Amino acid sequence: PVYFAFCHPYSFEETVRKVDMLERIHGSPKTDEESSTLSDEPKTGPRPDTIYFHRETLTRSLDGRRIELLTISDMYGISQDKEPGIE
Repeated sequence: PVYFAFCHPYSFEETVRKVDMLERIHGSPKTDEESSTLSDEPKTGPRPDTIYFHRETLTRSLDGRRIELLTISDMYGISQDKEPGIE
């Protein structure tokens, strides 16, 4: 069998906007009042305080764009131990 996949182009700017939105929702603990004021917050799905979201810039491309590492996970069983950052 032959399989084909198709995906619409997704620009760098669209990607940055989407990650920025995810960071606003999941990036830091929010009060109930703050969470309810986020217009892009999904109305269904996991609560923002149950998602671990961490974003860090690893380096920059030749064009100066950020090359980022995103960690998105469940908060269940999360350890408070931190590993050293990438230098």
